[in-house]
Amino acid sequence: MAIPEWVYAFIGAWLYFLVNRSRDIQIALKAQRHLKPDESRRINRGLKRSITLECLVFVPVSTTLLLFLTPLVTPTKIQSWLSTQYDSPQARIALYVLLGLISYGFPFAAVRGVVTKVALRIIKAGIEEGQRVIDRHERKPKG
Repeated sequence: MAIPEWVYAFIGAWLYFLVNRSRDIQIALKAQRHLKPDESRRINRGLKRSITLECLVFVPVSTTLLLFLTPLVTPTKIQSWLSTQYDSPQARIALYVLLGLISYGFPFAAVRGVVTKVALRIIKAGIEEGQRVIDRHERKPKG
């Protein structure tokens, strides 16, 4: 039984994830006694959760999104050219692996960047509001 071609996109994305996050994975797999203080801080801040979430949620979702969007955004001329140029099984597998690499880099990285910026803005706004409340409280006359 042959493996469906789209599976290679997921394999390519997960392999790229392993290469891209290999340093973080090494840190996550170290024994506690071998961790440097900075690495221990990263573990305590959720490095293992981050890696797991990225591997099990973000990589598959990004790949699925790109696989669904590719036929919609690819002009008909390009689709017909790809079908004639990539008619061998090896070439089609390579094309799907390339789609997997692109899927990891594009939707996931873009979404992660946006979410990080929004989260940092929310944290900054919360800190500023907290400081205003503290300032108001300190200015109130006691008595």
